[in-house]
Amino acid sequence: MTVSARPLTDDDAEASRRLGWEAFGAPGTPPTEPPPPVAGEGRCWYGAFLTDDSGTERLSARMLDRYFETWIGGRRVPTAGIAGVTTAAEDRGRGLLSPLFGALLAGAHERGAVISSLFPTAPKIYRRFGYEVVGDLVEVEVPTAVLAAVDAPAGGSVRRAVAADVPAIFDCYGAWAATQHGPLTREGAAFASDRDGLLNDFTGVTVALDDHGTITGYALWDRGGEYGPGSSIKLEEVIATTPDAYRGLLRTLGSFASVTPAIKITTAGFDVIRSLLPALDWQVIKRSPYMINVIDIAGALTKRGYRYGFEAVLDFSVADHFLDACNGSYRLRVAGGRGRCERIRPEPEQRQFTARGLAALYAGALPVAELRAAGLLTGGDPATDSLWDGAFGAPALQIRDYF
Repeated sequence: MTVSARPLTDDDAEASRRLGWEAFGAPGTPPTEPPPPVAGEGRCWYGAFLTDDSGTERLSARMLDRYFETWIGGRRVPTAGIAGVTTAAEDRGRGLLSPLFGALLAGAHERGAVISSLFPTAPKIYRRFGYEVVGDLVEVEVPTAVLAAVDAPAGGSVRRAVAADVPAIFDCYGAWAATQHGPLTREGAAFASDRDGLLNDFTGVTVALDDHGTITGYALWDRGGEYGPGSSIKLEEVIATTPDAYRGLLRTLGSFASVTPAIKITTAGFDVIRSLLPALDWQVIKRSPYMINVIDIAGALTKRGYRYGFEAVLDFSVADHFLDACNGSYRLRVAGGRGRCERIRPEPEQRQFTARGLAALYAGALPVAELRAAGLLTGGDPATDSLWDGAFGAPALQIRDYF
């Protein structure tokens, strides 16, 4: 058998669909309609193929590159979101992910992506390609009565969203996301269907308005099929740009307290709504780890934003990256909230990050001392580690999209 990897075409669509069933579940009744096209705006499927001596080619593994942008330090960073990773049962252990990741990450880099992200089922699989865990998307449970007890807003109102509100809802998310660390921009072809189907995807979409009628927040929620003990409402997302908007939305969901005792909220990091709740109830019931990988070091460090008022010149090297073109020595200059990173000649006793260590540093997931303790950084003067923390230290990633 020989192995090759390439972007899938629509001729591979049926084989890709059947391979997906193996990993994510097959329908009870096989569909009669043809598979959806593989090619599309905002995404590209890649496949690893085994070819036998007779020349017969078989799709044995696949994964999807979704064309995203991530807000990092107040700037948009082109991102390859990895999803749908699947390997045929009989072909596991053949090393198919290496050529598959090689093809996908090369293609992602060619289209301009400088980082990649994914939700792993097992982190160890992806660490050898340079990915590291940098945060979590979590689901928490809060008593509905706690939301009902949130202080009343001083002004504004809430109402059910209508079709004409959808652009303003996305604008509200965009205004919030631009001030955060880690959320996707939700712009471009990858999110076109989300925009078109927003009102049909949830039991309710509630918007908060200020006294001038401007949408300043929204809540996406599903009622569920039960009531009474053991039932819950799922609050898929609550985003606002004013305290009154948050209070109005939370109290609206809290109005279900007499029939539904719990609210399950999807969030990440420290959610500002915890500062509005009158009780400490906040039980994490589900956690989805999130990993990133820096796939173009100079590009990624140049495109992200940094703390204003901070200036530094930071030299380092990377030697173990899965993408060999990433290995080498670099100099990052930070000033005025921006950075410029370029290649330099290696120097003795230079600070050296592993690919995973660089990913954790980039996301602000760990202080530099912890990277040393974990073996993800060696060399350099530890006394100057605070310079790196000053440049890259950041609040927890606000992850909001599972893909």
